[in-house]
Amino acid sequence: VSGSAVLTELDLARNDIDNAGAVALASAMRVNQVLTALDISMNVIANEGATAIGGALAVNAVLKSIKLRGNSLGTEGWCAIFAALRDNKENKIESWDLSGQGINAEIA
Repeated sequence: VSGSAVLTELDLARNDIDNAGAVALASAMRVNQVLTALDISMNVIANEGATAIGGALAVNAVLKSIKLRGNSLGTEGWCAIFAALRDNKENKIESWDLSGQGINAEIA
């Protein structure tokens, strides 16, 4: 993912991606300049992985769509993701799937 110049969409749904996998993916997302759609739904990503994804979203300026549903991202993870999207003035997110997350008032 990090070195790809042609991969614009990546569907990793239902691949048992855990925190370690999400951290590795986030590292690649920080330098990838062409990936516009990412589906990492229905995996086993929790707080640590979500925080890493948030860190990547804080600097990513090309991703337009992300699907996160069906993970257990937790309050800390969601807060990292939402803060990154709020603070990254270059973010291009147009759509996201957050269904099944139980986002509460503390997170929002």
